[in-house]
Formats: sequence, structure tokens, C-alpha cells
Amino acid sequence: MLDFESLLLVKISNFLYEVGFTLDLPRKLFYKKIEVGFQYIIPSVSQYEEEALAEIHLGVRHELVEELTQPFSQTLQVQKDQTFTLLTSEGRLCNQPYKRYSLKSEEDLEKFNQQLQAFYQKKGDTFLNEISSLESLDAIINQNLGKVHPYFFNQFQRCIKGLCVARLNQNLGFDELAETYHQLLQKKRIPQQQIKLFENLWGYLKNFSLN
Repeated sequence: MLDFESLLLVKISNFLYEVGFTLDLPRKLFYKKIEVGFQYIIPSVSQYEEEALAEIHLGVRHELVEELTQPFSQTLQVQKDQTFTLLTSEGRLCNQPYKRYSLKSEEDLEKFNQQLQAFYQKKGDTFLNEISSLESLDAIINQNLGKVHPYFFNQFQRCIKGLCVARLNQNLGFDELAETYHQLLQKKRIPQQQIKLFENLWGYLKNFSLN
């Protein structure tokens, strides 16, 4: 069977190079350096006996957000340079649980390439630019606080990233937001160690100054 993962990376690389992305082959992702950090396009491939299934993820890494939250996030030291501030799938962006592409031939790879380009031009580029802005990211993360966020599977990560983004964006509702997140973590019976980390981050951010 064809090595669809390697072939897919080659197939989509020309287009992604044209729009400013670079291939990080060991991590099997494409990245673009921006003022606040990095944008990412990540194709993932699951290979089975008769076919492979491909999916697209988009994300951003805000360096300052990651720098501030990592001491409070239980991130392993070896992973600290590889974390994302926000990462989601094409399916989630299209209000679907997932969106996967069947790959059985080289023709399917070309079809995937064309669909990736269409998605990027129609929605992906706009979304990446939105989440690269602290103001937009603040609005995206810190909405509908009582509901499960479509872009975060981990409630603790949503809370610490959301709180940090709000502080950096000088959100006037920072204290109220912190109280709400604190209550949510307690209601969801998050481990006490993580609640303590959140409280420590809250206290740190209250006294943090960009000046």
C-alpha cells in the first residue's frame, strides 16, 4: 500500500509554500512565522489496510501566552516549544464532529490537495488570522463559558489559556472571568492540583504588566 502520509506532505507542500508556510518534516506539520508566534496547518493521516483517512487541523501558538501559562500547565519540559495556544480541525470549523478524506490512490491525493486549497482560501486563512489576534482570540475562547468549547477538549487548558489571553488583551472583565473559570473548575471536579495551578496563575496575572 502507498505511504499516503509521506505522499500527502509532498503533494500539498507547493501550495502551502506559496502562501508562506514551511514544512517541519520531523513533526509532519507546516508552520508560518508571524509577529506573535506561529500559525500551523497540520495534516494527519490514519493508515488502514484498504485506505487511509486524512484530516486537516489549524492552529496558532502565541509565544507570550505559552510562556506565561506553561509554568502553571503541567506541560512536560520536552514539549514546551511544541504547544499550541489553540488547535482545531476543519470539521470543528465547519460545525461537524470531524471531516475526513478517504485516500486510496494518487488521484485521491490530488483531490485532497485541491480541497485543502479551497478550504484554506475560503475559511482557513481567515480563521488563522483571527486567532492570531489577541482581541479575536479573547472573544473566541472566552464565550459561552458554561458550555463545552468546540476547540478545547481539556477544560483546564481552556481556562488557563482564556484567562491569560484576556489579561494580555486588557479585558476589563478579567476578574469576573477568573471567578467564573474558578467556579467551573470546581464544579467539574478538576483535580485539586490543577485548581491550585489556576489560582496561582490568576494571582500572577493580576500583577502582570506588559510595560
